[in-house]
Amino acid sequence: MKKTSNLILSLLMAVVLMTGCGISETQDRTNSSEKQVESSTAKDKSKEVSANVKVLVAGEEVEDVELAVDNGVMLLDAMKENMIIEETDGFINSINGVEQSEKDNKFWIYTANDEEATVGANEYELLDGDQVVWELTEF
Repeated sequence: MKKTSNLILSLLMAVVLMTGCGISETQDRTNSSEKQVESSTAKDKSKEVSANVKVLVAGEEVEDVELAVDNGVMLLDAMKENMIIEETDGFINSINGVEQSEKDNKFWIYTANDEEATVGANEYELLDGDQVVWELTEF
């Protein structure tokens, strides 16, 4: 009887130990996977994006700025970091002291990679190699 009790107790302890090791191994694998995802995400966010911004007034280039910003940065934020920008609700009023004029019907319009913008500068995410041209345009 005593041998049977010892055997049952030993089997029970073995099951408990195996279960504990299995949980630890599963947790280790889960933690490892989470670390890989975090590392991958951090690498993506830490990439730097290079873009060029030109500013034209009356058809003449007055600014040519190379931007080096973090991945995921919006055009407006990048310009604010590197130029003197005045804006209202995401619409640019002035670039490096050159103001648009409602009276003269001249407004800042931009193209990205030779295509007309379909979103405001506050919604345009810069991509590596982007070529942005701002032009004070009369309507």
